[in-house]
Amino acid sequence: MFDSVTTIGLLLTLVMIFSFQGNTILEKPLHIVLIAVPLILQTFLIFAIAPGF
Repeated sequence: MFDSVTTIGLLLTLVMIFSFQGNTILEKPLHIVLIAVPLILQTFLIFAIAPGF
């Protein structure tokens, strides 16, 4: 599905985002939830629909 370069790139991107936004994450956790919930739903929908194609 993903090769190792893609996986490493995605993980490094997440690490960088979280390291630079640590204060915001700790100060405003509700904002993170408001962003995360739609992304999680989108991911589940994509993986639920994709096997049908």
